[in-house]
Amino acid sequence: MATGLRAALALCVGVLLANCSFAQEFAPEPKAEVTAIYNGLNLPPVQDARKTTFTYVYTLRDQWLKTIGRGVVGGKNNSPGVGILDWIVPAEEFGTAGMDRQFRTYCAEAPVPAIAGLTYKFEVMSPTVPQAYQQEDTEAGKADAYRRSQYIRELFGRYYIVSLTDPRAAKAFQISLWEIVHESPWPVDQPAPLDLNKGAFTAAKQQDDPESVALANQYLGTLTGNDNVFYENPDLAGRELVWMRGMVSPLAGNAVAQSQFALQYVKGGGVGAGVAPLIVGGGLGGLGGGFGGLGGIGGGLLAGGAGGGAGGFIGAPGGLGSSSSPPTQPPITTVPPTTTTTVPPVNSPPTGPPENTTPVPAPAGIVLGLLAVGALVGRRALVRPSTIR
Repeated sequence: MATGLRAALALCVGVLLANCSFAQEFAPEPKAEVTAIYNGLNLPPVQDARKTTFTYVYTLRDQWLKTIGRGVVGGKNNSPGVGILDWIVPAEEFGTAGMDRQFRTYCAEAPVPAIAGLTYKFEVMSPTVPQAYQQEDTEAGKADAYRRSQYIRELFGRYYIVSLTDPRAAKAFQISLWEIVHESPWPVDQPAPLDLNKGAFTAAKQQDDPESVALANQYLGTLTGNDNVFYENPDLAGRELVWMRGMVSPLAGNAVAQSQFALQYVKGGGVGAGVAPLIVGGGLGGLGGGFGGLGGIGGGLLAGGAGGGAGGFIGAPGGLGSSSSPPTQPPITTVPPTTTTTVPPVNSPPTGPPENTTPVPAPAGIVLGLLAVGALVGRRALVRPSTIR
């Protein structure tokens, strides 16, 4: 009797694993999307609004806008406000794609505007895709995008934390980021020509806040393309750099959203996180983790145990399955860091260009159907009289 039950369970598990493998190979990848309200720049009140602007000269500006496509309306001038951007996910939106309900970003493209109070839509992607820098999807384009992502990750590793509490550092951070994104491609065997005084993207001679521009050039002068600084920073543990591709946003007059760079939570399930817990006792909670945030249903189906996953783009807390209450006290406040970066690495840097880590679970109907079949077979094995003496 026990042997029959074990055989039935083994058969069910085998078929389930095969089905999950098949689904992961052939099922279309789900997109990690988030809709958020732009709450404006996170800057203290200033008497002279010009102090928040940065005036640039970008020789490829029109080409950038043309590459993005229709639906983009460029700013009327090249003096946008600069700083860290505040976003709020509306209460009616279920998913946050690994972000908090309130989160911060830095603009990924200077020529595209964003209007405070409007609701924009994004697709969360790897920062290594050529599209993030309006490069062609060729080997050269991929290599250029990967190099830029290393410099951006290093910028985050060195200066992101201080930019959360220092307005001038936030402005310098944004200016530095635009220089990395918009500068013309450079040879593989040469350091990046990151200088706001020359190249395709430069600072105008006249600035309302020249100190921030000078600080940005200092930041750029420290970058070498070594993104280990990011992974060795304990204040960034459990976070990863992502590019948020601006999509056509119906709630913003069908304008294409301004793309962003942000830090996404990566703790939790991950690829395939819903498979093993489902078998060893996680129940539908493990399945919830694999789906990227259904939250899970307690109690295992096979061996018992508490299910449930935090959810997220890759199983992260507060992600696609986030159901936390909407914010009531914007803008975001951040506790200044108390740690340093003189400790051993707290994250493991990637060995190559990051892959798309969006989980691809097996269809829920097929999975539950297989479990039901396994349970039925096991029941028959229990009640069938033995014919062997």
